[in-house]
Formats: sequence, C-alpha cells, structure tokens
Amino acid sequence: MFNTISKDLMVAGIAVAEKVGSLPWKDRVTKENSMLKGKDTATPDAIGEKIAVEMFEGISDCYKKQINLILDPNENKYYQLGKDSDKKIWAYADPVDGTIKLAGLGSDLQKGIYRLGNDGGWGVGLALTEPTTKSLDELTINDFVCSAIIDGNPSKVPFAPENAYTQIHENGEVYSTTLLNNECSLVSTSTQTNLEEGVIIFDGFQAFDRKSAPKGAGELAGRVWSKLANRNEGGAFDLWRTYGNISSFLKNQLGVQGVYESQGVAHVTINENLSNLIPLYWINKGAGGYSVDFEGRDLGERKLTGTRPNVILAANKSIKRKILNLISECS
Repeated sequence: MFNTISKDLMVAGIAVAEKVGSLPWKDRVTKENSMLKGKDTATPDAIGEKIAVEMFEGISDCYKKQINLILDPNENKYYQLGKDSDKKIWAYADPVDGTIKLAGLGSDLQKGIYRLGNDGGWGVGLALTEPTTKSLDELTINDFVCSAIIDGNPSKVPFAPENAYTQIHENGEVYSTTLLNNECSLVSTSTQTNLEEGVIIFDGFQAFDRKSAPKGAGELAGRVWSKLANRNEGGAFDLWRTYGNISSFLKNQLGVQGVYESQGVAHVTINENLSNLIPLYWINKGAGGYSVDFEGRDLGERKLTGTRPNVILAANKSIKRKILNLISECS
C-alpha cells in the first residue's frame, strides 16, 4: 500500500506540473479561491489543488480510508475526503511552491504587462501519513512517510532528478527514488564532507514575513548568511540565494546513484513553511540526508502546531555538524 500511494503522489505531481506549465500567461495571473491558500489565490495554485484533491479522493475510494487534507494545524482545520474510518490518512500539500514565479511579480493585466512569469524554479510537494488513529494535534513531521516532490520546470539538459518519492524496501528502511527513463532509481545526497568544496542553498525570504516571522528573524538571516558565505573562515565554497525550496532541493541537493552526484551539500532556511518542509523531510532522509533545526534537533520529532522552524537540510552528518557549528556563533 505504502509504495503504491507514494508513486500515486508522484504521478499526481507530474500532472500538476504539466497542467500548470501549459497555462497561457494571462491565465496564470488570474485569481480564484482555494482551500489551502484562501481567497484571491493565483490560478496555478487553484489548479494544482484541484488535481491533488482528485488524487486524494481516488486513494480514499481505493483503500476505503478517510483522508483529511490539513488546512491549518494551529486552528485544527482540515478538509475531509471519503467516509469516516477508524484509521485516517492525513494529507499535507503544496501544489505550487513558487507561485510568484508563475503568476508574475508586479504584472499589470490592464497594461498587458507580465513580469517574471517563470524563472525555472517552482515545484510540487505532496505528503501523506499511513493510516493512523492520531489526531491532528498529535501528528509529527515524521508521520508523513509517503512523500513526493516534483520539479515544475525541469532543465532541458538533465542534471538533477525531476522528481523524487519515498519507498519502503524489503529490509523495512525508507529510500528515496526517482522515475528516470521509466525506471525506478535511487536518489542520494552528496558524499562531500568538506564544506569549503560544496554549495549551500539559502532561503531567507520568510525571515521578513510580517505574519509568521518571530522578532529578530531578519537580523538572524543576515548573520547566518555572513557566516555561511565566508569560505575563508569555515564557510561554504559558495552560497546561493533561492525562493521556492521544493524545486531548488531537487535541482541542487539530490543526485542519482551511479549516475551523478550533487554539488549542493545543504539547504538552510529561516522560518520555513511546513508545506515545504513536510515532503522534503522524508525525501532528504530517504536519500541519506539529515534535517534539523538550528539547535540540532531532528525535525521529524516536531509537531505540526507551533511556530515555523529554522531549518538545515544537510547532505550528511559531517556537513550537518559543520553548519551547526557556524550557526551557533550567530545567536
């Protein structure tokens, strides 16, 4: 059941990418309502949500399980799909991560202006728990083992996986895989342990979000950037700024075993959104990586309620330790 559902998530994500990617720019800029992102949501988000919900409904019908799509864990809001069941499947979704890159930044339909329609960086993130009796306030990130992420606009010349999803192998361990040339291949994080020979992806965008960022998050982002960027004092070879972590993680931190290895060794994010983090957690773990907060605590143990965390998605234990040492000097 687990492996079939994880692959269903990946197939649905590819369908979102294809549908949204084919939209004319005028349709990308229009607004609709959605459950996940509220009123005046960009049309790409609404379309992605519809495809995801249809997929969740199909899984609910197939396995005769109630699926609850989480809308707001802090307010105990969710949307039920299917009939009541003793054990429920909980769903978390970000059908379009990087909406601004699709809907256009500063576009003006009245003047026929469409700005920054797609710089290549957007993706789809979907995650489900296995059937459980847990309530919403009992769930942890670790419960969402069925996860998939999909690059919404992959490179013309492949240099990274276009998708990744989790599978359980016969030994019971969870591995992250990709569909490559119609075959399932294992994906992995970098084996590079020298921070000065690797690239770190940094997202400080949400550090300045007035609704969710804690006091001092912006200043922290500046200090962390300064530490990680200084390659002469233990920092990385280079630090790349990003917005939209799902596609960025695929492009910059995952490789395919036996084919190519990523130069990226970590993603560091201030005030990370759970919609990104939940599917990324198990994909990273299944590929051999570590996901911790700035205090070094495993993010899988974190409940969905509460404030957003500051996140390190590290390729391996050595990289995790070195980044934590640098960040500890920023407090």
